Amino acid sequence: MINYPEKKHKTHTKIILGLIIFGIFLITLFLLIYTSFSGSPLTGNIIKNDSSNNSIIISADLTIPVLTLNDEFETIIIKGDSDSFLYVGDKKFPLSDSKENSIILTDYIGEISFNEKTILKLEGKVGGVSINGIPMTSKSNKKMKIYFDSDFNYRILEIPENAFIKILNYETSGKIILNEKTTINLDNEILTIEKFYGSLKISDKHFKIKGHVKSLNIKGTQKISVSV
Repeated sequence: MINYPEKKHKTHTKIILGLIIFGIFLITLFLLIYTSFSGSPLTGNIIKNDSSNNSIIISADLTIPVLTLNDEFETIIIKGDSDSFLYVGDKKFPLSDSKENSIILTDYIGEISFNEKTILKLEGKVGGVSINGIPMTSKSNKKMKIYFDSDFNYRILEIPENAFIKILNYETSGKIILNEKTTINLDNEILTIEKFYGSLKISDKHFKIKGHVKSLNIKGTQKISVSV
């Protein structure tokens, strides 16, 4: 007995499956062409880090922002010159005596605010401090109050670890590397970074950060949005 209806049914099923696969191919091709020409940012959640903290690895070399940090820091390194005084506890240290002051803060809690040339504010408490190679600690093992009485012109500002920036938003140029493989070059574009955690160093007019972020957005000639 010849079963012609079954053959027709199988042929019909193959045709439908072929049309579905072809349709998926056309949709995918359309999306690729559309995003290439429109610049539409469909990058959210695409660049991801598989680490346990669910964040994006970032390394950046940018122009210097105006930024205020208010947190706890294991170490802050500052080098530069100033006509100001540094107050530590009940002592006052003149900074104009040296052309290159080196200040290392350990176990610091408080605020540090800066722009591309100047530390605008340093005020908080510190467990220990080294001023031009001379260490100073509290005899009572309590934190000492510390502050500049005026602006400090820095050449180097470094937070080797545990720097936290809740949000960074400014127009900048430079280079960003995400997850150690994706490079983004910026040319006077608006960068927004949320919840950065890692190291920070400013020297030779470069703002360098290395660590992790929760999200990154770029607006300008490029439109990039990445988040986890």
